[in-house]
Amino acid sequence: MQEYIYLKVKENIDKIKNSEFVRNVLTLSAGTLVAQAIPAISSLILARLYSPENFGTLALYLALVNTIAILATGRYETAVMIEKKEKSAVNLMALILGLIFITVFIFGIIVLIFNNQIIELLNDENLSLVLYFLPISIFFQASFTSLNLWANKNKQYKKISFARIIQSLVLSLSGILFGLFGFNSIGLIISTIFGVVAGVVLLFISFWQDRYLLKLISFTKIKYLSKRYIKFPKFTMPAAFINTLSGQAPIFLLSNFFMRNVVGYFSFTQKILSMPMSLIGASIGQVYFQQASKYKDNLKDLSRLTIEVFKKLALLGIVSMSLIMLFGDYIFAFVFGAEWKIAGEYARYISVWLMFAVIYAPISPIFSILERQNNALIYNIILFLLRVAALFIGGLFFKDALITVILYSITSLIAIIGVLLYIFKILEIKFKIYNKYLFLLIILPIILVGVGYFI
Repeated sequence: MQEYIYLKVKENIDKIKNSEFVRNVLTLSAGTLVAQAIPAISSLILARLYSPENFGTLALYLALVNTIAILATGRYETAVMIEKKEKSAVNLMALILGLIFITVFIFGIIVLIFNNQIIELLNDENLSLVLYFLPISIFFQASFTSLNLWANKNKQYKKISFARIIQSLVLSLSGILFGLFGFNSIGLIISTIFGVVAGVVLLFISFWQDRYLLKLISFTKIKYLSKRYIKFPKFTMPAAFINTLSGQAPIFLLSNFFMRNVVGYFSFTQKILSMPMSLIGASIGQVYFQQASKYKDNLKDLSRLTIEVFKKLALLGIVSMSLIMLFGDYIFAFVFGAEWKIAGEYARYISVWLMFAVIYAPISPIFSILERQNNALIYNIILFLLRVAALFIGGLFFKDALITVILYSITSLIAIIGVLLYIFKILEIKFKIYNKYLFLLIILPIILVGVGYFI
């Protein structure tokens, strides 16, 4: 019997060693672990150097950058992943770079002309000076996303991990340094820019090693590919833009309904909770995209891979979020200081939908892989409308920040569960395969948040 158990254990270990998917995930996860540990540790210091209001201003700035950066590439970087020919892939990269420059130029002019109007709309005068950095941030953010996918396509996972680590290190150290010298939100924003620039430089060095491909770039090929993959700017880009906008909607609307510290509490909470979830989730997502792209014409293998990823993410979500659902307010107050206890109250409710969001995010490229971008667009429109409605109801009628956060979390949760069920349907995954995981994911958080409320 002991010999049988030994042989089975050895067999499972050998399977893991020989699994390309697992090896790639572990490579990315190792780098992500360090990259996430750095800002996690630095947050203990930053939360004491900067106020919730400072983090609120940072959140507004990043909301603008992340939303506009989606438009900058036309989402053609997704096409780079599924394009098998190197010649086509490098021409897509050239197309993306051209689109980024055009976007940066347009928004540079907008910022110069309408700076005061934008500040008035966002209701934050602290953005007046740093708003001029917006085109720079858009350029590097969009470039980082594109170069990251190029490296992912070529399975350069060690280089991706190293870039993440350096990016986190530069961001955290510069943020602490600015804080020690008495900078406010400007210090946080500039340190964020330094971080993404460092990441872009490292990924570009990796890309430059394939510079022999640059001679394959031609305007005729770029023009052909822009039409061949027109579904990406036509459907994927609007879907991603609306999804990002709906994710940033609390930042934009909370700043108008409530004081800026509420924005700081919400954004800081979301950032902290995303760290443990994205530690493995982001790594699984990148490897899943690369692997799933190979199975685009084999629904059976694609379904099998998706089920495997879903189970891993479901287990990760339950384990990482349970304590927050129970003791979020106490944990935040103890770790970051009494000033952040309100953020911990937000965390208990945000953690429920965020758990599902991180499960959905890694497998969301399935719409692009199967070229069902119109379905993704419809989903993101529904999600956006539900979230905005929840924020307006909470802000205008209840006039209570916590209730607004709860309503936002509930609507986000409902929408994400709906899209997960739809993904399983189009992949022809039978309900009995995953129902116990989905049931546990829905029921357990409700119980934990309920118990936590009375503790």
